[in-house]
Amino acid sequence: MQWRHYELQLATVGAVALAAGVQAWSPAILTEPIRWGFQILKSWGLFDTPALVTLFGAFALLTLTFTRSIRIPKENPTKATPQQLRPLRWQLVALAIIAISLITWLALNWLLGVASNATDTASARIEAIRTALTIGAGTGGAIALMLTARRQWLAEHAQMHTESDSAQQRANELYAQSIEQLGHEKAPVRLGALYALEQLAQHNVKQRQTVVNVVCAYLRIPVTSTLASYLLSKSTKEDEINNASKCETDIVGENKEATEHSPGEQELHVRVAAQQILTRHLSTEGNSENPANDYWPDIDIDLRGAVLLDFYLPHGARIRNAQFSRAEFHGYTSFSHATFSNLAIFSWVKFRPEIVSFDGASFPGGADFEDAEFIGDASFEKAHFGNTLQNPAESSFSGTVFEKEANFNRATFSHGPNFSNVEFKGDADFSNATLNQSKYILKGDAAQFTNTLFLSDVKFTQWSGHKPRIPINLSGSQVFVNSTTQSRRIWPAGWIEESRIEQKDLDGGSGVWHRLIPE
Repeated sequence: MQWRHYELQLATVGAVALAAGVQAWSPAILTEPIRWGFQILKSWGLFDTPALVTLFGAFALLTLTFTRSIRIPKENPTKATPQQLRPLRWQLVALAIIAISLITWLALNWLLGVASNATDTASARIEAIRTALTIGAGTGGAIALMLTARRQWLAEHAQMHTESDSAQQRANELYAQSIEQLGHEKAPVRLGALYALEQLAQHNVKQRQTVVNVVCAYLRIPVTSTLASYLLSKSTKEDEINNASKCETDIVGENKEATEHSPGEQELHVRVAAQQILTRHLSTEGNSENPANDYWPDIDIDLRGAVLLDFYLPHGARIRNAQFSRAEFHGYTSFSHATFSNLAIFSWVKFRPEIVSFDGASFPGGADFEDAEFIGDASFEKAHFGNTLQNPAESSFSGTVFEKEANFNRATFSHGPNFSNVEFKGDADFSNATLNQSKYILKGDAAQFTNTLFLSDVKFTQWSGHKPRIPINLSGSQVFVNSTTQSRRIWPAGWIEESRIEQKDLDGGSGVWHRLIPE
């Protein structure tokens, strides 16, 4: 137990006062310099009577001793177990008895000395004895009051822990019951278990990450063949997506319409509800549907291999660690204006929606999209990859396939991104992209587009011949020039298309391949 400032000051004053008083009563005990210092203090009028100084010092030390013995240690939220309250030692009881006796004796001696100068010596001595005993009784009463306060604090402390233990026990029982219900064969029971876990996490901060882990584990469970067939056959039209989300309420009510749904549809609705539980607590910006006090900070999400439908993060969402490797997205998907504090992993992910939006998203810890596949359009407009020059973070799209348009217009990178071995089957727009938000380029910190394939329009700058804001390495990259359609290709300064190297027919028509070489 650490000493507080006022305790150190009280201990110092008490020790000095006690030593000064003893010195005044028995000058031979201490050295001459200390006695000389006391005489100076006395000459200043600070100590009119040595006995008063001795009493004050003894009482100060006694008060400090019992204050430290009865103090209730505070709970430390960073530790798993609270500090243990130290029991009252027998040495303290002995010290209290000695202190009371010493104070009574000193008071008696001083008062008897005063009484010896009185006119009626006998009456004065009787009054001195009575007063000294009163001082001793008062000191004992003060100590008894401290002990009573200690007992009261102990009782309150025990009551607080009893209530805390009861609340924790109820939370554990609810958690265990909800976990068991998540494996129930009926969708309404599973849905109720998810909402029970959400309420548990909302009122128990320490349980939030555990509940998030459970919900993520549920979503990572492989989908049944029925659900997989339903997802593949389901259209991604907006009205049907909204209907899928609204069916969540029908399941809770267990009405006839919900019971008529196929098992695959019911499981789909439960998964949508689980996703919404995850996402609605990630936003720092409150609204009518997601109040600001529902925000759960510092949350890690692990959805590796999960099959997700209509997965979208609210505006201002913040995730500490995001793991989506090998996940599969269906329906409306958006990560716009989300912040991923650490490295966000989307490697080997398959994005099936017609458009996936990462517009305005921030990746301070970098992003890993290696070997991902975007079936529809992918938009990273105004996205920020990395943090600062002092703490750059790498972002990689190596091996990624963009089936349609890839939009990186006005994107910002703190470190040269890696687009090696990428296939841009649709338009690729890197206009106005910047590095480090500055015109100053680190040597060797170039965007890597080595061995990359471009099969449609390409735009690296605003107009032909304009120097790009990012140094680019296009070594080994090739571009397919379609002979049936007119394409527009704007390359960064210093790179040109070599004469054709191969003629080949693709799904979009026939054409020739050109290799990109330094000018």
